[in-house]
Amino acid sequence: MNRRSKRILDLARDKSLADMTPSSSDNSQIISDSEYKLPEESEAESSWECGYRESDFFLDRPIELRQELPDSTYTTMQTIQPGLPPEENNSVDHNYCVSLRQNDNLDSEVKTPGKTRRVRRKHQCLYCNQDVGNFLRHMERNHWDEFQVQEILSLEKKSKKRIKLIDKLRKEGDFSTSNIVPVMANKKKLVEDYIVCKFCQGYYAKNSLRRHAKKCFFNPDPSQRFQAQIEGQTVMVGNFGPNDPLKISGLINMLRADETSLVAKKDQLICEVGRRYIKSHKEKHLLVVAKRNMRRLARLLISVRTLKNNKTLGLAEILLPKMFKILVLATRNIAEYDVENRSFKSPSLALQMGTLIKHAVNTACSIEIQKENPRKNYIENFKELIKLIDNDWAIEVSSEAGQNLAYKKFNKPTLIHVAEDIKKLDQYLKNLISQAKLVLAENDHNEKAYRDLLEGIFCSVMIFNKRWVGELQNRDGFYTLFGKSEKKF
Repeated sequence: MNRRSKRILDLARDKSLADMTPSSSDNSQIISDSEYKLPEESEAESSWECGYRESDFFLDRPIELRQELPDSTYTTMQTIQPGLPPEENNSVDHNYCVSLRQNDNLDSEVKTPGKTRRVRRKHQCLYCNQDVGNFLRHMERNHWDEFQVQEILSLEKKSKKRIKLIDKLRKEGDFSTSNIVPVMANKKKLVEDYIVCKFCQGYYAKNSLRRHAKKCFFNPDPSQRFQAQIEGQTVMVGNFGPNDPLKISGLINMLRADETSLVAKKDQLICEVGRRYIKSHKEKHLLVVAKRNMRRLARLLISVRTLKNNKTLGLAEILLPKMFKILVLATRNIAEYDVENRSFKSPSLALQMGTLIKHAVNTACSIEIQKENPRKNYIENFKELIKLIDNDWAIEVSSEAGQNLAYKKFNKPTLIHVAEDIKKLDQYLKNLISQAKLVLAENDHNEKAYRDLLEGIFCSVMIFNKRWVGELQNRDGFYTLFGKSEKKF
């Protein structure tokens, strides 16, 4: 036992025994010093070496003695609950408490005169959904029959795999609460700055997630390249099954990992608009259009949330006739409308938003009609909103946006192709094709030469024979040239 522990035991014992005087009116039995003995020095040292805390010695004493302990001594051994107000946290001496962080996701620091003590945050149990302080002990005592816990207990203590499996189980429990609990908290970071790792379900900062995912213990192939932020954001949403058209087509991985994409992935109606577009357009180059529509609807929703000061609104909740003016104002905001000059910075965006909102309304109406118990008032609201868009959207947005677009076309110079430039392009393509042929003649497995040959032929046919891009892409015989049908352009 160290010197500080001995001093605490001696002070507590002397003060508690000195203040206790027997009273004739008190019928309760008071234990004297001779009847209650503290552990001997050797016993205390052995208990301390076995992992007991200082508070364990006091908790073994009778209640009468424990109540007489000094305040400064007793409060240093209590478990402080981070985030509770003073009236609810009875185990903290609030006269000495200087600062207590209110964020439950971070470790708390309790400062008393002359010392600072960190209070560790609790973690959510994956099986019983309880906040747990000692995570491994809770698993051993309460969930020892679970398969994952049995796998952990079968491993050697302090082994790397055992530690990593415990850490992953702890992260999975925090992830199941839908609250962002960062692995390494930073006061300067916001909640939006953290993204989950798709391998271990731990929350990491955006700028460090790629480095962690590459060396994550549960990454099966560290050499394989992947987009850590985009795939982690998709895991956070969890709305996409294995047969989802958005996932099969690869559209989800095309969305940049930012707030706009996160809002688009979380909103069911926005995702359904993207699915319907993919089903009706099978060309791969039109995936960009589906992605653009989803991001535009997400930007519209973010703007409406800001105007209404409500971050929980969904797209289906704002597609109402009474919200028409808000939709117009939000469209002007995302298209950067200048009130003084009556002009849009992005007139094409404002011009296309009316049609996009109508697609979203039709999708929401279709979903509502297909339900077992459709709500007639919702269907009527959707129909009324479509009428408002047909009648008033041109007056509010489209007319000014069309005029701005026409004025910009008037001031845009028309570039006429010079014959010399066309001749240079023709010569460049011929040289590219001839050099690729020479390389392939020596080594027919050279992928770069094969790609250059395809690019040269593709551009030559498209430009000089005036063929449409989609016509060449859909030709099956184009990629079977030179016996390289397995290659992809």
